Amino acid sequence: MSALTIYHESSADKILFNTRDPRLITEKLNHVGVNFEQWPTYESIGLNSTHEEILCAYKNEIKNLVNEHGFQSWDVVALNPDNPNKVSLREKFLSEHTHSEDEVRFFVSGKGLFTLHIDDKVYSVLCERGDFISVPAKVRHWFDMGPCPHFIAIRLFNNPDGWIAQYSGDDIGNRFPKVLEEEKMSDALKLCRQELLSVKAFDTTRDGFESGVLLDANESPWNNKLNRYIDSMTDASILASLSRFYQVDSSQILLTRGSCEGIDLLVRAFCQAYQDAVLVCPPTFSIFAQCAAIQGAKLISVPLQKEHNFALDVQALLNSVTANTKLVFICTPNNPTGNLIPMDDILKIVKALQGKAMVIVDEAYIEFAHGISAATLINEFSNVVVLRTLSKAFGLAGIRCGVLLSQNPLIKVLTAMMLPFPLSILTTEAVKEALTSDKMANTQKQIAYIRQQREKVKKALQALPIVKQVWDSQGNFLFVKFNNIHAVMRSCKENTILVRHFIGIKEYENCLRISIGLEEQNQIFINMLKELSFSQEAVV
Repeated sequence: MSALTIYHESSADKILFNTRDPRLITEKLNHVGVNFEQWPTYESIGLNSTHEEILCAYKNEIKNLVNEHGFQSWDVVALNPDNPNKVSLREKFLSEHTHSEDEVRFFVSGKGLFTLHIDDKVYSVLCERGDFISVPAKVRHWFDMGPCPHFIAIRLFNNPDGWIAQYSGDDIGNRFPKVLEEEKMSDALKLCRQELLSVKAFDTTRDGFESGVLLDANESPWNNKLNRYIDSMTDASILASLSRFYQVDSSQILLTRGSCEGIDLLVRAFCQAYQDAVLVCPPTFSIFAQCAAIQGAKLISVPLQKEHNFALDVQALLNSVTANTKLVFICTPNNPTGNLIPMDDILKIVKALQGKAMVIVDEAYIEFAHGISAATLINEFSNVVVLRTLSKAFGLAGIRCGVLLSQNPLIKVLTAMMLPFPLSILTTEAVKEALTSDKMANTQKQIAYIRQQREKVKKALQALPIVKQVWDSQGNFLFVKFNNIHAVMRSCKENTILVRHFIGIKEYENCLRISIGLEEQNQIFINMLKELSFSQEAVV
């Protein structure tokens, strides 16, 4: 698929615009004097076609160009991976150069990457089958056909000598993506709302000025340890610790105000109001649907298979994805059912939706499970986002700190969307403390304790007459169905016990999600149910 990425000339990290929409590609390139069109293609014309057959097939298009621009000659150029000179031919045009006349090319087959250096911007244009491009004379550019070149193109010119390259001597071509890199980057961002790619992050850094006379941010000058803003999103020590824990690069980490903010950012980043859709698998975390509703995104529901212990119906999910489906949310272990979604299922969905939709894997409870994190997929797949949190296993719900993991280009877009200074000094200090070796060791002990209590509570519940079913759980909670939910809820209220009841959801109105507490807290709940089970309200 054709693609256009616009960078600032100073760095490939400064992405100003990215799209795969042919209309927008044409519009942006025409604005700087570059002609880009999409011509019809013919199935009968391909790798085995002769040059004469190719020119004959496109004779009308060639005639129109000749009449309009006065081209004197045209030919067909072809290159394939078997060419013994492919390395030298590729290197010949990788350096920045100009031509004394327009470079006009139509891609009959294959692909190539034109990168244009115009004013202070770099325009990277990935051309594929059916693309026509005309680069004006004297425009600095370079061309990459990739390590395994494959393209057939029609060239038009007035003077063949005009295509002799005049090299600028600038090594800028080495600093920007080549064919394979450009395709990967574009795939990571093409689903995002394109207008967001030009949004700049609010600059909160004070590189080299952490101390001294700070008169830049209208802060109070009296030092009470809280009078200064901090850039907690890029705190190097926090990112380094989380990088080790989550086994990702620090550039693939974004700190958010709880994982809920991560969900909200993603829905706003990918969904045009009243156009795009979000897919969820109920029963699941309600914030997915809430954020979709706030953004005006359509909600597609593919229920988990209750009769199969809430297994994910992979094929039904894939069949439900539409052209406007931008986000697919998968919660594992799922909240509220507690089941772990197999990594094989997630991988199948990710592969099937490459270039079509983002797969958001919410792993808020993964520390309590015996499973592999989807973070292992991030380096290979640009359509994967993983949500983690310090609220559950780390015991820091009160500081509201979530973690979003994805490839760096998307991290940059989401960072630019965030309001400045999202996390407080108190939050940052609490996170740093939680990630020390002593605290991490204690966290692991607490996780083991919760797992042990989870199984103990499950066994006790299964022995009670008032309990109809207890599902297996890999979270720090259990999903339980009761025979007399009204009696249970009344008794909970009388004993000041708070559990999660799914009021208004008919299919699960007899179910509760019960968090695993300390042993004495769990026992209070079990004793209440025991008393209720053998009272006059015992299940018939």
